[in-house]
Amino acid sequence: MRNLEISTYPDKGSWEDRIKFLLQFASFAPSTHNSQPWLCDIDRNICTVKYNHNIKLSESDPYNIYTLISLGCFVENLLIASNYYNIPTRINYIKKYNNLLDIKIYFGEGHTSHGNDNLFPYIMHRKNVRGEFKENIIDNSILRDIKELNVNKNIFLDIYTDKKDINLIATLTAKAIRIKYFSSSFRKEMSKWIVPSFSKRRTGLHGYSLRAPYLLSLVLPFLVRFFNLGTLLSKLNFQSINKASGVMIFSGDNNREEVVLEVGRLAERVMLYCVSKGLKTAIFIASLETEITKNKIKNCFNIDNPLFIIVFGKMDENIPFSPRKFIDDFVFIN
Repeated sequence: MRNLEISTYPDKGSWEDRIKFLLQFASFAPSTHNSQPWLCDIDRNICTVKYNHNIKLSESDPYNIYTLISLGCFVENLLIASNYYNIPTRINYIKKYNNLLDIKIYFGEGHTSHGNDNLFPYIMHRKNVRGEFKENIIDNSILRDIKELNVNKNIFLDIYTDKKDINLIATLTAKAIRIKYFSSSFRKEMSKWIVPSFSKRRTGLHGYSLRAPYLLSLVLPFLVRFFNLGTLLSKLNFQSINKASGVMIFSGDNNREEVVLEVGRLAERVMLYCVSKGLKTAIFIASLETEITKNKIKNCFNIDNPLFIIVFGKMDENIPFSPRKFIDDFVFIN
């Protein structure tokens, strides 16, 4: 569990102090390569969450789909934390000139949603796991509860627990990884986000999070950049997915920024719920990153616009949490 005392909430402090405290929980959201692409401006009781344009993933996320999903996860954590401390909130999406959104959250206004405060303790436990899942059948009541977490008519959540479906996702993921790692420009970008295990850098994929031995983590960025490891990595990812209990595919009726953000919010709720039930979750989006594998998912699962994939199940793992930026590195007070 991450080291953040929930009892230290400054309930008598200023809005700025209270919001900064809540943003620590928001920052535990997942992001591509642990890039943490968020910036926050606080002006009295208003927090504006926006995309950090200094973070560019032109190979991994050319259309900012996964950046928007990460921001949605971030916002959902923030709202769940606010609800836990009984702070009403109101949210507003603001379209900017650059066609991206700013997300304004008004604290002390609107309402609380008592349905999600039970997820709050699991924000500090959620992690994106790597490794082999244990074959396990998930109770139907849990699957039903997961489906009921979606209350947005513009987004959809499909759950697949049949072994043939899981095997297909594993196969397509492996194929997409081989395709992506064949590209030297992708490998170059990827290598910049891989970090030796003992590094004090607070972004990126540390070697331990990839289950790489400490000494290997020293040379892993070099290996990824200059050697095509796609075949090896595709096998490892196939093995992990193929033993999972289920796969969840999130989709939207379009690619509008508001819809993609809502997919992120739902995905975070789902992952936290899984943690509450003793399940592990892993994000596997490679199969959505190449046209050939994405079209196969569309056709095989009859999904028009797949946006995000999470694999879930039981796993024995004790990997440390990935680090997060210090609060003052992404929060600014006006």
